[in-house]
Amino acid sequence: MFYLDSSQTENTLSVVLSPCCSISDKVLSITPFLPLSAALFKNPYLADDPKRINTKIPAIKSLPPEVWENMDASEKAERLSKEDGYVFVDFFVYHAYHLFPEYTINRKDGNIKSKFYIIDFRKSVRIQCDKILTPKYLPGSAKVLQLTIETRDLLRKKIGSFYQRIPQDDADILIT
Repeated sequence: MFYLDSSQTENTLSVVLSPCCSISDKVLSITPFLPLSAALFKNPYLADDPKRINTKIPAIKSLPPEVWENMDASEKAERLSKEDGYVFVDFFVYHAYHLFPEYTINRKDGNIKSKFYIIDFRKSVRIQCDKILTPKYLPGSAKVLQLTIETRDLLRKKIGSFYQRIPQDDADILIT
């Protein structure tokens, strides 16, 4: 289970990445919500739906068309021979939600307004605190939002790939 914590002011949104079972260890892993980067919009496939970075995509969709077109044939063939993969491997996009503040992404070819937010796995921090008893009794603001089962699964898979380890739920299934 993942939690969203907000003090109701812009740029203070954060996500608790710790699953419920590890919250009882009085430890949380938390990361801030960040606005989307303009770099994501260089690729029309990702610009059309920023949440596509949460799933593995074909090589031909992983780069802007002009980059793909200018790539030499041997590199294209090598990329196409590999399985689908993640782009922006250290990021996960959260769907726009009515409680999220809208912001502007400044781009050369026109600004974009968005309520999509991103988390950067590299910016997560571990917090140990005796006041963290259970998911029901977290210190600070109350839970505002919980991911859907499908989105939580995508997050687990991508964060597992980022840290190069299999999510425990999947490992348990593979063992049996």
